[in-house]
This record gives sequence, C-alpha cells and structure tokens, in this order.
Amino acid sequence: MKYSLKAILSIKWFFLIIFCFSCKPINYLYKEIKDLGFITYTTPLKEAGPGTLIGGSPKGLKLVASPETCFPKKIQEEKILRIDTTTIPKKEEIITTSGKANLKLLNMLSMGNATIGAGANFKKVRTVVLTMKGVHIEYFDSVELAYYYQEGMNETCKDFLDRFGFIIQALKVEELIFQFYDKSGVALKINLNNIEQILDLDTSINYDIENKLSLVIKTPKYIGYQLGRLIRQDNGLSLYRASKTRFGKFYFESLDLFSEEREHFGRTKRSLNILERDFKDLDFEDEIETNSELINL
Repeated sequence: MKYSLKAILSIKWFFLIIFCFSCKPINYLYKEIKDLGFITYTTPLKEAGPGTLIGGSPKGLKLVASPETCFPKKIQEEKILRIDTTTIPKKEEIITTSGKANLKLLNMLSMGNATIGAGANFKKVRTVVLTMKGVHIEYFDSVELAYYYQEGMNETCKDFLDRFGFIIQALKVEELIFQFYDKSGVALKINLNNIEQILDLDTSINYDIENKLSLVIKTPKYIGYQLGRLIRQDNGLSLYRASKTRFGKFYFESLDLFSEEREHFGRTKRSLNILERDFKDLDFEDEIETNSELINL
C-alpha cells in the first residue's frame, strides 16, 4: 500500500505531537525549578555552583569570586559539600519546545555556567527535544560550614562575605541530550561539522554526537540556585536563605525556628518587614545587602 507524501508527513507530525504531549514545555520547567525552592539563573556565569560569591540583583548577577577562592576544593570534598538525590521526584526531565519557545529554552541554557546559544543555522530547527539526565542537588552542610567559617576561613573572605552572598545550594543536571526536528517533523542529522552551526556552544563544553541524531552534552549544567548569607554578625551560622525573589530583590528568609522564643528572653529582634525596611548607603552598588530583603518568620 502506497502513501502520498502529504499522508506520510501527516503521520510523522501526528506521532511527534503525541510525543510532545508526553513531554514538558519550558514554562513547566521554570515552574518546577521554582517549586523545588530554587531561583533560575539570569546571567551567564563562569562559575555557578555552591561556594560561588555573587553580587548584584536577581536580574543582574555579578560574579565576585569563584567557589575555590573562599571554599577550597579540598575543604568542599572532605568537609562541606554534599549531594542530595532523594528530594528530586525524578532524575530525568524531557522538555519539548517549538517555534519561538525554542529561543526561550536557549535563553535559559545561556544563563549560569557552560552557556548554550543559537547558532547561525538554528532557524532550520522547528522543534527541540531536550532530555535532562541526572538531576540532583548540590549543597553545603550548614554545620560543617560553621566549623570551617569559625576555624579555617581567612579574614579577607569573611570581609567579602559580609558584603556579598554565596551560592549555598544549586540544582544540577549531569547531561543534556538534544534532538532537533525540521518543520516537516523530520529529525535533523548532525555531525561535528554542522552542530556548531545549529548551537553556539561555550568552548568549555564537552559533548558527543550519537547516531547522527543526538547531541549529548556531558558538561554538567546548573539550572537553579539558593543564595546564602554568611556574616560575622551571625558567627558563621548560615541563618538566612534566599530561594525566591520579590520586587526585583533576593528574598531572604530565616531558617531559625526558635527566634521568637529567644525574643521572649529579652533579645532584640530587628525589624525587617519587606515593605518598611530602609537601606543604608553602601560603598559597593553590587552588594547583596542593597539587592535583598530579610524576613524573620
């Protein structure tokens, strides 16, 4: 039985549409990252994992220092860095985008570390199917972090942490697998010669091409973060965490469950109402203090 070209293309699109309905669009991915308690990156950063010192605002992050500057690799590996694979519902996500949503997906992937953008011939791509493998959380153990701050951290780093925030948790993906389809629903064949015409890949990215159809990026990608505060006033206890933003500022919330009980014993509690707090003038415009609000629950 012979099929016309029109019928064949209709069949291809039918199966592609069915496949897309089983996948998640980019807006759903943003929502999942938010629901997990993370902020999405809005700025390309050479370093984006735990220990990275950053300043600026949520929409204009400024890299202050790499993770190893104040949190050396040996200290991270032996003491403070942890990996959590238990709180993420699934270790794999499949995202499907088409048309203008493709650029929205690439915009997200161009933020944080190991940036990925549109190449000169990306316009040939109608649909992108992205599989994220090995999704997990990297974080600093707060107790071990306090020991290190009090006993081992140098004074210069403490000076900077008094003025800037640091990434204390990050949502990490081990592998990104891309497949591309043209307007007829046909998978585009890719190779080492044409892939960089489709995607603009950061030079630090390690990738392979499988079966001439899949681009496998093996350089881990950070897609969400929480910001920590680590200042002398708190004696190295990371009591405040920003996992969301409001009114263009980082929204720091206290993790201290017993702050109100201590208030009954005569300790002073600072007024940190999000609508009332006045900020003092500071020397550096990119300090986290000027771009955040602290809330005691």
